[in-house]
Amino acid sequence: DRIWIGWPGIASDELTTSDKRLITRELNKLGCIPIHLTQQQISQYYDGYANGTLWPLFHYLPGYSVHRDDYWNAYRKVAEVFNRTIQKVAQPDATIWIHDYHLLTLPRLLRKGLPKVGIGFFLH
Repeated sequence: DRIWIGWPGIASDELTTSDKRLITRELNKLGCIPIHLTQQQISQYYDGYANGTLWPLFHYLPGYSVHRDDYWNAYRKVAEVFNRTIQKVAQPDATIWIHDYHLLTLPRLLRKGLPKVGIGFFLH
């Protein structure tokens, strides 16, 4: 009655196709679906936009915030990857819990394809 969808913590560039299948299979047994991100996505989306742009802004350190188009584009694209995965597995009446600033744009994307789901958003 619950599914965790997230990045398993290793760059997909470091994994073979067989590795990804194994990770997916083992995580599926635990009710988890991995989102495999490349090292570039991790650098631009996670380290770049989420932690290099948003984190300083949310912690009253705007002078440390880095604004780059490639970071923003990666952030948007990763949210779209999460959206596509969730759209495939979510029931129409599901409750979807989104955790933190790493996926701020995801609720809007989800709402387009799953208009009746409940969406919760947690921001530290």
